[in-house]
Amino acid sequence: MKAYFDLVLDLLEIEEKDPLSALAEELALAHQQGKRIKIAHRHQVLLEGWLLLLDGKLSPEEFVQIGDVESALPLWKEEGSRELLQQLQSGMLPEEELIIIDERAWKLFLSPDQQQQLLHLLEKENKAVIVK
Repeated sequence: MKAYFDLVLDLLEIEEKDPLSALAEELALAHQQGKRIKIAHRHQVLLEGWLLLLDGKLSPEEFVQIGDVESALPLWKEEGSRELLQQLQSGMLPEEELIIIDERAWKLFLSPDQQQQLLHLLEKENKAVIVK
């Protein structure tokens, strides 16, 4: 299955392949463990498609269509991370056990102190966070 993810990265000509590929592996492991996952990342469409492929809800051919630059899919979701960070700061925690947050948004919208406070809060609530 990982080969399909890498193929889509190639089709989209994404330069940051290694971090996304590593993130896909972490998502696959969390999926195998039955964890519920909240994704707030600029590559959210790709990552959610990956989870659908792992669930068998998308065929490999359908997943690879994400890489079709002519498709009507909105591939970038810049606001998702910002909205989630605002919710977290106001104390609204998602029900999912694993939270994926875009690293650029994490650094842009939160000071180092705010980052530490959120990590502490999420850890206290048994929420895992991946910032990539």
